[in-house]
Amino acid sequence: MVNFCAVLGCSNRSNREKDKGYYRIPAIVSRSKPKKQALSVERRATWLAHIRREDLVGDATEFYRVCSDHFISGEPSSIYDKTNPDWAPNQNLGYIFRGVSASSQERYERAQKRSEKRRRGECASALLELSHQSTDDILVKADASPSVEENRVKTVRVKSQMTK
Repeated sequence: MVNFCAVLGCSNRSNREKDKGYYRIPAIVSRSKPKKQALSVERRATWLAHIRREDLVGDATEFYRVCSDHFISGEPSSIYDKTNPDWAPNQNLGYIFRGVSASSQERYERAQKRSEKRRRGECASALLELSHQSTDDILVKADASPSVEENRVKTVRVKSQMTK
């Protein structure tokens, strides 16, 4: 089956441009958690608003696709990743679209790196805290146990008794 891009002015077809991805217009998720339902309604509305096709209403969008030319990274992001510029098509839409630029993708990636770095820092500090607790426990146990010298003396006494 040949997929056509739904964006006005885009003539990409899956039988000619085989190196492109073709993505369905998101459906509204009805049997899921309320947060995902709300996101799916919002995402679908955003996609349709960006595509600007009056004939795309209701269930008629089931067979329509948007090609990878209309996303900065070449594919749409996850439904939960609303801050990603590729949450909805935003490139080469056939009209001047001022919502998202290529710098938005860079800004998003920097924000992702910062949050990852922050998360790693929190994990490292938690591990450090755990290691300090473990070290304190070992020191307490070491204080309660006999010293190395005492163990050596006991070992020597046992050996001397065994040889007698």
